[in-house]
Amino acid sequence: ATLSLKTFATEIRVLGQYKIHTLPQLERVIMGLIADGATCLNKVNRETVEQLRQLNDHNNVLLFTDGGDTVDKGSDGLLLNSYISDEKKETPYAYRNKLFIVSFNTEQGPLMKRVAQFFSSPIINTKSAD
Repeated sequence: ATLSLKTFATEIRVLGQYKIHTLPQLERVIMGLIADGATCLNKVNRETVEQLRQLNDHNNVLLFTDGGDTVDKGSDGLLLNSYISDEKKETPYAYRNKLFIVSFNTEQGPLMKRVAQFFSSPIINTKSAD
């Protein structure tokens, strides 16, 4: 299995891909993360769903956020909404993937709730940084 790590504070940045033998490196990267900047939550979700639509294997996505979207002017949310419409619920990418949203100290809005529901995944609300 491969773990890909991205941040989405103001812009989306790929931090790396990690396997079992690179877990110490992953831990160092995670320990150095800082919550800073705007939150492009709709964009990172849109790009993630676009990637999942193209893949034939099973994927589990964990999305950690400490806020709602503060960047989208509407286009990312509209496109994302079209990818997760009810008539697409039976498509292969809907049932072979999971997209878990872990939301720190923030209640997610209707669009993120629909994303999680589309992938039959929960939104996990937490007040703990652990």
